[in-house]
Amino acid sequence: AGATLLRSVALAAIVVALLKPTLHRSSEDVSVVYVLDVSGSVAPRFLDEALGWIAQVNERHRPAQSRVVVFADHAELLDSIDAVRALAATRAVGAGGEGAIDQGATDLEQGLLAALPGFAPGLAKRIVLLSDGNQTEGDVWQAMLRLQAEAVRVFAVPAPVAAHNDAWVERIEVPPGAPERAALEVEVRVFSRRAV
Repeated sequence: AGATLLRSVALAAIVVALLKPTLHRSSEDVSVVYVLDVSGSVAPRFLDEALGWIAQVNERHRPAQSRVVVFADHAELLDSIDAVRALAATRAVGAGGEGAIDQGATDLEQGLLAALPGFAPGLAKRIVLLSDGNQTEGDVWQAMLRLQAEAVRVFAVPAPVAAHNDAWVERIEVPPGAPERAALEVEVRVFSRRAV
């Protein structure tokens, strides 16, 4: 009788093991990395406003962990808002010294990808991107594919632009196979921040 009972328990254990049971539990613990654009196209007052906003959001929602990436031509991952303020004070953004962030360029791809090592393991991954979205280097769509593969959700907060009267050529389209020295029509898309 005892041997039959042991065989039954062993058989039941094998069946349970073959079913590969998993325990799912939901967690609301979130790891947040704020990705902060400090390039020249963003209004100068934005850095202080953004840091104040980040502090308020952290106080209100209390993520399990948060960090900050500061970026323009390259990105730096920092542990806290105080570290961002210290960076701004000791290595003036745009000052041109060794390791200083050059505000003349905006690499959104590098800024977003620099957030990946900043997430705490085992937590839901969230990026809050604070930028005007004006990319001059890199490919933000490549970064988005990588973030999607890593199960990172990205939320964007628009930053005010530095100049409201800026204008630029967005795109020039030339018909394919245009002959040399021939007159042809081209389509030029010009973007302006105000009516001109």
